Amino acid sequence: MNNPNESILTTELGTPIGEVVLADNAHVPEVMPNEQSVEENREAALRTQATELTGDPDADKAVAELYPHYGDAEKRKLAMTAYVVEQKTIAQAAEIAGVPERTVSMWSYNGQWDQLAKKECAARESQAKLELARIRAEKRTRIVQEQLEQAKQLRDKAIEKLNEGEASVKPAAEAWAAAAKVEHTLTGLSEAGTVADIDGSSDDKKKDAGKQPLVVVFQGGGLPPVRRAT
Repeated sequence: MNNPNESILTTELGTPIGEVVLADNAHVPEVMPNEQSVEENREAALRTQATELTGDPDADKAVAELYPHYGDAEKRKLAMTAYVVEQKTIAQAAEIAGVPERTVSMWSYNGQWDQLAKKECAARESQAKLELARIRAEKRTRIVQEQLEQAKQLRDKAIEKLNEGEASVKPAAEAWAAAAKVEHTLTGLSEAGTVADIDGSSDDKKKDAGKQPLVVVFQGGGLPPVRRAT
């Protein structure tokens, strides 16, 4: 040995028979089981359990005895589609596939159908929310278009009546202003002509938010004199 400090295994007579090797597995990455390996392990455990329970050394026959039609790929596919995609119950999936419920239960357990069903359900909920958001957006757009058209008609009518002398200036101006306010609100325009952001805040509001309140200081202290109403 090159290193005298390394431990040596010896016989009773002191004859070296090998070295003590300390393995360092720190660099070996941890292998996480994937869905396929989990299913394969469960399938293997099922076959072993079936042979022990039935006493039949043929694992396929033993599994078929405990879980009829377990090896039928077509029936398994039917049951899986019903349970995962169509969101049927175990009993309903078993009836569709024409197999006992315990067979579907074992298929579901070994194939982790519950996880697949949850993912399918989550995907449907996400799609439903997206579809609802689209419907609402389309509905709001139609309402805005209708209100803008009505406001334009009201504004044009007010100007028409004013020009024809059929209405006084004040009522016509009020009708025109009300219609214009609706248009400004829906289009995001302020009275100064600035355009509001998508959240509804305009540049005018942002400017006002940055202003400091006016502080008036009266000489001599105290509050300003209050004039009594006569």
